[in-house]
Amino acid sequence: MQDRKFAIVTMTTFGYKPNPLRIVQLSISKLKGEFYQTIFTTNINPEERIPNYIQERTGLTDSILLKAPTFSDVANTILQELENHILVGHNASFLHYALQSEFKYLGYSFKIPQLCTMRLAKKLMPNMTNYE
Repeated sequence: MQDRKFAIVTMTTFGYKPNPLRIVQLSISKLKGEFYQTIFTTNINPEERIPNYIQERTGLTDSILLKAPTFSDVANTILQELENHILVGHNASFLHYALQSEFKYLGYSFKIPQLCTMRLAKKLMPNMTNYE
């Protein structure tokens, strides 16, 4: 397990399957010994208006996101930071799908191994009523 590299990913998205999900915030942290360090964090311009519920939940607005880079602007950085890493996150399959969706929108495929903290929590603590 020592030689494995883990990238903890958090994001804010909007959209629904099967339509492309749009990422409007992304953060990648990596384990450094026993601690993790944020390596990359950014708002992302989805190149379309964001729904009111996202604005209310996050405080992000269209005017804030207009100043942010687009996903295509940060795609190479994301690929570099996730290369040879296992994507770790709460509901990792959703995070992976959102990244796949954005990369597919650009015409690229995306696939990396995943470790879901929600599934892990369900196995380690099977009697919990909520895993959020």
